[in-house]
Amino acid sequence: MSVKKILAALSAAIILCGLIASASCAASFKPGERAADLWYNKLDCAKHGAYLKYKMTVSDDKGVDSPLEIEVTIKKYLSSVTLKDKDGTMTLLTDMENDRTTVISHTDKSFMELGQAEPGSVQMIGNIAEFKKPELSTLEPEAGTEKIDGKTYDVDTVNIGGNVYKYYFDPGTDVWRYWFAGGQMMEILEYKASAESRLFAVPADYKRIEQPKEKSGDKKQ
Repeated sequence: MSVKKILAALSAAIILCGLIASASCAASFKPGERAADLWYNKLDCAKHGAYLKYKMTVSDDKGVDSPLEIEVTIKKYLSSVTLKDKDGTMTLLTDMENDRTTVISHTDKSFMELGQAEPGSVQMIGNIAEFKKPELSTLEPEAGTEKIDGKTYDVDTVNIGGNVYKYYFDPGTDVWRYWFAGGQMMEILEYKASAESRLFAVPADYKRIEQPKEKSGDKKQ
């Protein structure tokens, strides 16, 4: 799995959590309200935790496109991001309270503790902990329709800090099908307001791998 794919997935995960901290609660299908309803009713990270599974297409260093499946599970100060592609499966666990990131390779059943939370993960988990609720009007919501692969979907569009995000729903319903964020179109496979404890733990039969020590000749002067 390339570094480019990992960065693309983490970027999407951080965008996800920024939106969680920026959405607004709603109960009807006015512009932007179905998108907001996802975060404060269907996906509630602060109270019950949230699970989101989606797939996207990323390019490798040679410009070749390939599918990448991502599972994001979040609850308060814990996050788990699992990446699956043709090369294997890996998980990034972040524990903000203990300032620790663990990288797990499910392909060879091993894990490595980095000892310090990734900056992006710290940012996104911090946002979730605060979980502030702005006025919907500040998100400049718009409603419309668009076609994907010949099928028409209802679209909620919101603007956060100059960045545009789109949520695609089955017509006349709140069933979430696609999501556009960070310049990427993602197909939603599953989402629910729950966070299983096992997803934040390293499997008992996995072996620990120590971080490679920096050689003296590699140190910057």
